[in-house]
Amino acid sequence: MSAALLVSSVRAGDDAERKKHENEIISKILQDWKARSRSVDTLILEANGTEVHPKGLYNNDPSLPQGFNGTFPKEDYAGLAKEVFVIDYRQGLCRNETLLPLPNLSVNPPVMDQSDTVFVYDGKKVALWVRGLDPKNPSGHVNWYRPTGVGSRMWFNIRYDPIAWGFGNVAPEGIGRNKIERLRPSLKKSDLTYVGVAECRGRRVHRVRVGIRPTGYTELWVDVERDSIIVRADWYSLRGRKQHRFKFELYYRQADDRWLLKEWSIWVKDGPTTRLTVTRLEINKPMGKFEFSIPTLPGMTISDERGPKTKRYRVDKNGQLIPLVDAKNTDRT
Repeated sequence: MSAALLVSSVRAGDDAERKKHENEIISKILQDWKARSRSVDTLILEANGTEVHPKGLYNNDPSLPQGFNGTFPKEDYAGLAKEVFVIDYRQGLCRNETLLPLPNLSVNPPVMDQSDTVFVYDGKKVALWVRGLDPKNPSGHVNWYRPTGVGSRMWFNIRYDPIAWGFGNVAPEGIGRNKIERLRPSLKKSDLTYVGVAECRGRRVHRVRVGIRPTGYTELWVDVERDSIIVRADWYSLRGRKQHRFKFELYYRQADDRWLLKEWSIWVKDGPTTRLTVTRLEINKPMGKFEFSIPTLPGMTISDERGPKTKRYRVDKNGQLIPLVDAKNTDRT
């Protein structure tokens, strides 16, 4: 036998042995999950195309060997839980079982470029991913926090670096990238510092409170029904320009498995004083309620872009919204 054939034969044997070992591990994982399926309502798996990495099992199953990258077809996990969602990094929401891109549910999640902030509610836990600079790991770009259970709380304090990332990474679907590039030289790191807290209360409600220094806090409340599980929020501040934009997206699923996206933006312009009041805007959905609050200042002008026409309001000294009727009410430019 020639050396080349010998090497080929050895490699084939190694491949077969490795495949056998992987199949044994996969079989054990599936048996474990099937045995626990009575207590599992939702199983979230990391997907790569149509294959699933076992190490992506929700809650990072401790029985998985370190560094194992084996895959198994999605038919094998059918019946493991009442609901199975597959996270696909590349395809987003193109399949019914696919959620928004999320990092790997592991200790060191990879850097992703599809979203800035994603909240996923599965009835038991709230998962949050914020792309930013990790203060504990300056060389990294991702921080990942998750509550440990119902009633728990998670804090995040992420600073975006506009020089390293570009302002477009903070609001990829916001103002145009050309305008972003023109604004970037005037921005400092402190202009994009966010602090916040997210809470998981029971099986249906979680609250996200986000602060934009030094302008106050934005509160995002989500009354989560069973199929309304994804909320994405983008927010940014142009400090010194006296203008702030809050952009929220809500993905929710109807009974016929169609995904719907509701998106709106609100621009807030600072007034001359520092007295804070709260304006509460509320939108009711067929399968849940989406409500958020923004800090308002007397004299502040608010543009509401939720409908086909932009509505503008001015905040009076008592914190009440006074509609503004002028030619700019329909001008979206």
